[in-house]
Amino acid sequence: MRKSITVFCGSADHCPEKYLKDAFEIGRVIALQGRKLVYGSSLCGSMGQVALGAKKEGGYVKGINVSLFADTPQPDVDEYTMEPTMQSRKLA
Repeated sequence: MRKSITVFCGSADHCPEKYLKDAFEIGRVIALQGRKLVYGSSLCGSMGQVALGAKKEGGYVKGINVSLFADTPQPDVDEYTMEPTMQSRKLA
């Protein structure tokens, strides 16, 4: 079984480019280590970049969204879960 790494980060579009690049690289490293990325299931900001980095390297990505954001565009993930609240998302 793959060990998972959960990444908590922002989905703001106005994040400085250097942080977006770092998030992408973190996602790549997680995948290259053969680990599963678990994250907040957004395409935006550093959250989106960490997932894109993992997927670029063929990593397994699990997105956990909250129903409040159900209408936002969702990334191409391997596993997707919708939780009712932010608190339950953190526990999932």
